[in-house]
Amino acid sequence: MEVQSWDVFDTLITRTVPHPTDIFSIVEKTYPYTSFKEKRIAAERMSDGTINDIYNQFQKLTGESTAVLEKLRKCELQCEMDNTIPIESNIRKMKPTDILVSDMYLEENDILALLKHNGIERFSKLYVYSGGKHHGFAWEELKKKYTITQHTGDNMHSDIHMAGKYGIKGIYTDSYKFTQLETSLLAVNTSIAQLFRRFRLANPYCEKSTEFALYNDQINLNIPFLLFVCRKLARALVDERRTTVLFLTRDGCLIIKLFKILYPQFQAVAFHSSRLINQSNNMDYINYIKRVYNKDTCLLFDLHGAFNSARKMFLTHFNHLPRVFLVTYNSWAPEFEGLTYFLKSKSDTMEDMNADLQGTLCNFIGNRDIRQPLEYKYNQVKVNHTTVDAFCSLLSKHVSLFTNSVYFEDSRIWIPHLENIGKHKYLLNHPCDSYTLTYLANKYNSDKGDSYKCAYHYTIKYEDIIDIVKHQECIERPRLLEIGLNRDNSQTIPSLMIWKDYFHDNVDITGFDIQEDFLKFNGKHKNIRIMVGDQSNPIDLHQVRDTSYHIIIDDGYHASEHQQVSFKTLWDYVEPGGFYIIEDLHWQPTNESCMKTRYMF
Repeated sequence: MEVQSWDVFDTLITRTVPHPTDIFSIVEKTYPYTSFKEKRIAAERMSDGTINDIYNQFQKLTGESTAVLEKLRKCELQCEMDNTIPIESNIRKMKPTDILVSDMYLEENDILALLKHNGIERFSKLYVYSGGKHHGFAWEELKKKYTITQHTGDNMHSDIHMAGKYGIKGIYTDSYKFTQLETSLLAVNTSIAQLFRRFRLANPYCEKSTEFALYNDQINLNIPFLLFVCRKLARALVDERRTTVLFLTRDGCLIIKLFKILYPQFQAVAFHSSRLINQSNNMDYINYIKRVYNKDTCLLFDLHGAFNSARKMFLTHFNHLPRVFLVTYNSWAPEFEGLTYFLKSKSDTMEDMNADLQGTLCNFIGNRDIRQPLEYKYNQVKVNHTTVDAFCSLLSKHVSLFTNSVYFEDSRIWIPHLENIGKHKYLLNHPCDSYTLTYLANKYNSDKGDSYKCAYHYTIKYEDIIDIVKHQECIERPRLLEIGLNRDNSQTIPSLMIWKDYFHDNVDITGFDIQEDFLKFNGKHKNIRIMVGDQSNPIDLHQVRDTSYHIIIDDGYHASEHQQVSFKTLWDYVEPGGFYIIEDLHWQPTNESCMKTRYMF
């Protein structure tokens, strides 16, 4: 029978303390029993390595009664339960047919109780030996019963080298090891150290995966530093008698979640902002700022930059520079009174670690923010957000633990930590194939962009339109129809490829053109279908009326009659809240007898 095998301690469960014997110190205080740790270690050295013989030797050393020994032994097991943590990344890889193999002094029933206490019951059988893995006889015995495809454990000798001697592939795991953060926290606040350790070991992703590393980076690097920044922000608000923090998008997307839980007495607002909108704003955006900003009560927060692009805007429309709080200052612009920061740095790693799930703000219409596409892989950024959200759930139960700890106020600890973050090679530095519509139009040689042929740059308006469609919660997967596929040749379908990439394939696209050669693209992309016909013929257009559309684009012949026939035939097939778009009304054939479409509308 083929199975996987697993070590137990420091593989499936681990302790909240750095050394196994630290549990004896906890027993010593909990029972209480003076010098229990010293005597328990001595008894184990004299024993055969089993818990029964350990306590027999303990009795010989101390002369304690059997009743006291039994109570001490129960206390030890309870302390183990109270101070063990499941290692989720390994547990999630277990199968019901797997076996567990342990060289542990505890008895089988004790270990089973510990496993059950930590929610681990999905395995076939537990084997417990005294030195069996270490000396090899456990592997010799198990090979007679099973074909072990691989064994996972934390001990290089017992779990890797000895297993290998018996032809079993050993997989080493070291998630149990204390991180630098956990070790430093233990020295000042055991409760916080244990909380961070529990959360880190709850990492739900597979070891060695990008997601696993992203989760670890959040809990080891980003979240603790953001907690320190929250403390500094709260201190500044109190000292300056301010009530509100405007967390600039996009850098403030994670810290605002933590700040709201830690300091509910202050108002925390996600403030729409970007270099683009600062440099090219409109009155809708200025009016938005006027609604949320007050120079006397507000403090603006950003992770990294110089607040340079917003200075002219604030001076022009508000006649002053606001109170701004930065973490790292990129010194390409002079400082000004009211600007504070921790560190001068050109590193933007902090921004990568705090990437938002939405793209850069590029426009503001009414009360609605218009965003560019996300420049990172969405699923990776999502890991950061779900990690912080999970930590926030934990944080809400331990608020006083963090707000009362002086550890999160000591700049001597956290400024070097920030410098370490800046040096860290963060995994999000891998932009995906999703860019602005203009980039995609230029990439696929479409005149909807700003570089190919007529370069109409319609993509600016299209981003606005698509953003409206994306904001409709009822639309899970948009449907789009475009008439006219390529005026130059039938070898490429530039517009359809733009929509395919821009929506990350989460779109159903229908292309309609008079040239039959475009039919060769059917079947090449699972979400693109091509139909052929004449847009001036309603019967041909009936082919595409098998569904309704959120967006219909007429980029066909541009003749008024063609446009009007298509519009009359297809208008009823636009979904409520959808769009019917006709391109190039500035050019239409001059020899037409009907009213020009641009005048008709």
